Formats: sequence, C-alpha cells, structure tokens
Amino acid sequence: MKIYAILFFLISNFIFSQIKISEKQFVFTKENKVYIDYQSLNSNCRFTPSVEEISQTDKIFKSELSPKIDYENYYRNYVGIILRGDKMIFVNLNCKKNDNFEKDLFQPQGGGSCYFRGLINIDKNITERFTITAPK
Repeated sequence: MKIYAILFFLISNFIFSQIKISEKQFVFTKENKVYIDYQSLNSNCRFTPSVEEISQTDKIFKSELSPKIDYENYYRNYVGIILRGDKMIFVNLNCKKNDNFEKDLFQPQGGGSCYFRGLINIDKNITERFTITAPK
C-alpha cells in the first residue's frame, strides 16, 4: 500500500506541476489550477504552451518593453488560455525570484518596474494586454 501512495504522489506531482524551461521560465500545464487576477482571464479553456509558443510569446512581449530592460534576466511564469477562439499566453515577469515561483503564479502587490504582466495572442502575433507594475 505504501508503494501505491508513493507512486500516486510522484505521478500527481509530475502531471500537475509546472514545466521548467530554464532557471527563469516556468509553464503551467493545462491541468494546473491557476487563478489569474488580471482583467477576468480565469478561463476553463486552457492549453499547455509548447516551447515554440513560449519563444513566440517572449519575442512579442519583449518588443513591447524598453530596450533598457534586460528581458532575459526576469523570472517568468506562463499560462495558456483560449479566449474568443484564439490561443493566448498570460505571462508574468518579475526581476526577483519569488519563494513559490516554481509552484504558483506569483502576483505581487505593487512591484514597480520590477514587475510586468501581459496577455499575448499567439494566433495573431499581438499583445492583447500589457501592464507595468502590479496593482497595490
């Protein structure tokens, strides 16, 4: 019985954990329960973004930022959402690593120029929404 419990724990952690792309990039799978406090984006219609879709997202998002911002040095969480029939990726960027970064979608209060978030429409190659700093 102990073996089944350990096996269940390992499988559930594998299935319901984020996918680590790099030390600073984590993707939530479609099975992850994620609350997004950003302009009513809590959709039950989710997908797990591929590495190619994350690269596309980064390229689009990076084009919105000042060249002075070193995008690659920010910690990033990604959530795939389908809205209005389009594939979109919600992305959080933070210049500091949050304690729960690898387990949860970080949503700081405030954050100044250290924090960005946005919604990238990867079907249309555009930024749907973009915010610098978090709400206080």
